[in-house]
Amino acid sequence: MCLPGPRSYLSICSKPGVRWVNGKTQSVDFSQTAAEFSSYITGRLKMDTDLSSARVPDPDPQTAWRYTRAYFDQALDASLGIVQRTWFEKHLTAHQAGLVSDTSATWLALRSVVFAAGCRIELSKSQTFRKASKQAWRYFETALAVYARLIFLKTSIMGVQALTLMAVQIIDDDEITCALPQHVNNGSASNLAYCHSLIRLSQLLSRSEKRLSTARYLRSGGKLLMEAIAELQGELDSVRDTLNQSFDLQLGQCLQPASLPPLVSLDQLLYLHYAYLNATLSIHTVLSYPWLRALTGLHSQETSEMQTNQSAESVARAARAAILLTEHINLRAHTTLPVAYFGPVYAMTSLFVYCLDEGADVCSLALLDVATGYFARLQLATGAVVPARVARELSSLAHRYHQAPQDTSLNSTSSPNDPELAGGGLGAEYYDQLWDPGDIGNPLPLDFEDWSALLPVSSEEDPINLELWQS
Repeated sequence: MCLPGPRSYLSICSKPGVRWVNGKTQSVDFSQTAAEFSSYITGRLKMDTDLSSARVPDPDPQTAWRYTRAYFDQALDASLGIVQRTWFEKHLTAHQAGLVSDTSATWLALRSVVFAAGCRIELSKSQTFRKASKQAWRYFETALAVYARLIFLKTSIMGVQALTLMAVQIIDDDEITCALPQHVNNGSASNLAYCHSLIRLSQLLSRSEKRLSTARYLRSGGKLLMEAIAELQGELDSVRDTLNQSFDLQLGQCLQPASLPPLVSLDQLLYLHYAYLNATLSIHTVLSYPWLRALTGLHSQETSEMQTNQSAESVARAARAAILLTEHINLRAHTTLPVAYFGPVYAMTSLFVYCLDEGADVCSLALLDVATGYFARLQLATGAVVPARVARELSSLAHRYHQAPQDTSLNSTSSPNDPELAGGGLGAEYYDQLWDPGDIGNPLPLDFEDWSALLPVSSEEDPINLELWQS
């Protein structure tokens, strides 16, 4: 749920995104906020320090079983049935009793990942976010220390399980060829409804990211892009209806914690709701983000106005729903980032852009305030590990922009014909410099240094020249 590239929520921090926001709001402050926001997100994608040379030993037997039970009872990953619970518990019992001498890297990594996840769950009940995360990281660090051995030594089922748990989300859905599970084995912790739903939504999200980010569609002048958006939205509607009918998930509707679907927990349902809403945003933001429309040439095509408006409204509805969902998020050390952070920040960024581009209404402004309150709560829960400044800034800018018609002083020093301000900072000259819709056969003329912090998502059949995108 945090895929980089020009279509991600992080693109608002690119030079075209910042110029558009500054032009709309007449703000000189957003550049610094955008730089801090981009730095925080990209920093989360890398480790701050090297792996420790000291290896934490296994927890004592009693603690190990606490962590094991916590993982299989509560972890979202356990619901996917990657590791069979009865097998793992038997192997752990034999290991602790000294009945097996399994010193392989695969068994070390697998049990360390389980201990790490269970540790976060258990300690979050009584410890702070920092303490729970720090202790859990020590176990995960042990698994990372043997990562190269898992990759390059002889392959085993246990090794595949360990690697999958370590990176259950960096998997390419196009590479999955096995059929969806149709039944649950005895002793398995997997949940059929959750597995089916997550797989179907993840596959569609992966297709939309690849298809709508290829150079072929960005060079199409709009026709292929609009066809792809309509087709992907139809697929998403079909997936949503199928899942709602099969498992009573009610995706796309108000979540009711008091009446959860059978065998689906609140954490699982939240994850699925955000997966569905993020898929909606992924399909439509290419048209709803004004600086991205410059990549397609759609700004010059009147025939695209209807689709652009439809995409903008689809983004607004999804963003509002995602912000409302934050009231159901129980912030703990093991709450997943797609739910706790990436989903809400994607929604808030998208609603902010909608308010500036389409016009702010009272309800949307109120929801931006709700989102700001949520990120303040997140900052408090994490001991200020997660910053809330960008949320406050977006909400403040939207309110100021909404009041601008009554406060002409904001525009008193700017000429309405100023090309840097016309159309919210992206005037006709700017668009013409970026794109010539009649010159389909040539490479994109956009100065991609503006997007230097963002990597593209492409497909093998139609790759994008990475040299154009990288700084």
